[in-house]
Amino acid sequence: MKGRILIEVSSRNLKYSLTLDRAITLLRGDSATGKSELIRQISEYERNSIF
Repeated sequence: MKGRILIEVSSRNLKYSLTLDRAITLLRGDSATGKSELIRQISEYERNSIF
């Protein structure tokens, strides 16, 4: 991957805004901070969007 990718995902209760600068990105953080929810929302977006 070259350049930057901006990802913004939101639901009624949460909003994520990420800028990816590398080919591999690790999600880290404490338990119950929304990492799995973020992955679910990105996956749902990809399933329901037309690129």
